[in-house]
Amino acid sequence: MERRRRSIFEYIDELRSKFEELFNEFEEQFEKPMSDFERRCLEPLTEIRETPSEVIVTFDLPCVRKEDVKLHATENMLTIEALMYRKIKFDKLKAIYHETEFQSYHKAVRLPSSVDPETARARFKDGILEVRLPKKYKAYNIKID
Repeated sequence: MERRRRSIFEYIDELRSKFEELFNEFEEQFEKPMSDFERRCLEPLTEIRETPSEVIVTFDLPCVRKEDVKLHATENMLTIEALMYRKIKFDKLKAIYHETEFQSYHKAVRLPSSVDPETARARFKDGILEVRLPKKYKAYNIKID
């Protein structure tokens, strides 16, 4: 069987399409708004870290009490909703919405690895919510013939 050589143009086309795909993903992340003016809702600042055994998601939630936070997790998503005890107003944020007062946070985060949501733990201190989600490992016994 003879192996066909690829031309330099095929490599360039492949690189260009991969670059466009990465750029589109990047643009999608930074183009979406961090607020929903109609629902008066903000998207909290979020950090996602991954260790060999767990995924750690940290949310910055100023003006929120622990009892006003709702978390929902699946194997690959984490969703947070939180009510503010004090409304936040940004002056001159946008010409049309400069009078809007935000009263809650909402965000859905796609997790980088499958997790076991039943054993997740969360801690809230000084406006910072840290959620620790143990990774889900699939192990199979292999039958030897």
